[in-house]
Amino acid sequence: MTKNRFDKEHLLEVLTEESSFYRALHVLIDRQREGLRENSDVRMCDLFTEIGRVQKRIESSEQTIQSARRWSPEAFADWARSPEVRSILDEISGLIMRSQSLVAECLRIARAKRVEYQHELGQMNQGRRLFASMTPTENGPRFLDARP
Repeated sequence: MTKNRFDKEHLLEVLTEESSFYRALHVLIDRQREGLRENSDVRMCDLFTEIGRVQKRIESSEQTIQSARRWSPEAFADWARSPEVRSILDEISGLIMRSQSLVAECLRIARAKRVEYQHELGQMNQGRRLFASMTPTENGPRFLDARP
């Protein structure tokens, strides 16, 4: 038997892998929410690196599913109606829906942190300008005390 690039079994394998990814993603988002609440700049940088990796993985997932759909739209539609595929798709949809509220909360926390960081940077910039105005320039005028 010749194995097509995408057949129902291959689609089930791909969807099972994606389901596993979305379960792990749900846990990761919950962990990120806790990390956002910490006051650690290093942890914040780690979180943004993780988010970048997750975005790339989601794009890869979408491309895989789209290539299966483009390979044979009719066959893909038939496979999607089967109970095995439908149950996995429903599980993925449920995971995504539950994760959306966590993502919304993470965005709210991240936006608040951003405002806080912008405020701190503004204060640092103001302090830097104040310090620069108090420090005499090397080539500027110098005033000597004429008292003996």
